[in-house]
Amino acid sequence: MKKRKVKIGEQRYLVQLEPYFWQSVDKILDEEKITFSFLCTELNRLKTAYSLSKSLRLFTLIYFRNSAEQNPELAYPTMVAEEPANFEHPDDLAPDNTLMMSLLAFSQHAEHDDMLADPA
Repeated sequence: MKKRKVKIGEQRYLVQLEPYFWQSVDKILDEEKITFSFLCTELNRLKTAYSLSKSLRLFTLIYFRNSAEQNPELAYPTMVAEEPANFEHPDDLAPDNTLMMSLLAFSQHAEHDDMLADPA
């Protein structure tokens, strides 16, 4: 297991993942031209009950699955934005934007898991 530190707002986190997941996360960061801090902030903003490590594992799986479904040749699209994206309006997302669609899918998956875990 390898560890990395990240600061989200005023909170510091220590994220621990297997080396292959770090390689996959790094691939996403490179392809999407985003920082680790940005990705963690967006995952954390979705307010799931998941740890940041679990969120990163699940998001990585969703990202590469979406990418493979959108591009069977695995030609990953790149997002270059001048402003931070607004993930709260899924209708504004381009259908071939793997990062945005993956964050939306992650949010929906986490929301579904939260409802199953809380039988209130």
